[in-house]
Amino acid sequence: MKCMFCREIKLSEEMYAENVCISCTMKMGNQEVIVAAADVLHAELDSTGIDAESATITPEPQGEYPYLITWKKYAVFKGRAARAEFFAFVLINMLIELLLNQLRIRPLAILFWVASVTPFIAVAVRRLHDSGLSGWWSLIPTGYFVGGVLYGLDNFSFNHLSGKIGGALGLISMIVWFWLMLRRGHPGPNKYGPNPYEADA
Repeated sequence: MKCMFCREIKLSEEMYAENVCISCTMKMGNQEVIVAAADVLHAELDSTGIDAESATITPEPQGEYPYLITWKKYAVFKGRAARAEFFAFVLINMLIELLLNQLRIRPLAILFWVASVTPFIAVAVRRLHDSGLSGWWSLIPTGYFVGGVLYGLDNFSFNHLSGKIGGALGLISMIVWFWLMLRRGHPGPNKYGPNPYEADA
């Protein structure tokens, strides 16, 4: 593949997008690359007689807070999410829930939790995509809940086998889950889309 800016032949893993390499993207910045790529595309279309106005490049919002991005992509399970987006959503939501419970506004706390479930699952799936994994890995936390049930059946103790298995299953599933969420994203585009934040990867 040849980069439209540096004109060098690059491997697929060295390309940020179809016609732009990661090196040029890092030097110019994502927004500048999008604008420059649009100019190049329009110039090429003009030379072929195709109406350039019919071909548009829509950039992703730049400079937005990661937490707000997650809410804007409320039920978007496609694409990728950087670590900052996932952990900002988790930590800020935990603080909001804690505040609402401390203020004893339980109905609002419950409504907020219900509203947060879908975007949480969506951002977790995109976070897995960022490191090249299938979204089905997001089912790992179910091991925590299964473990909790087994632990509860043992009267919340480790006196019997069910309690020991439940505790171990819950602990292991959460360790694996956080490890997956902490993994660095793929440095370039992968089959799930372009790297959301090259600097974060």
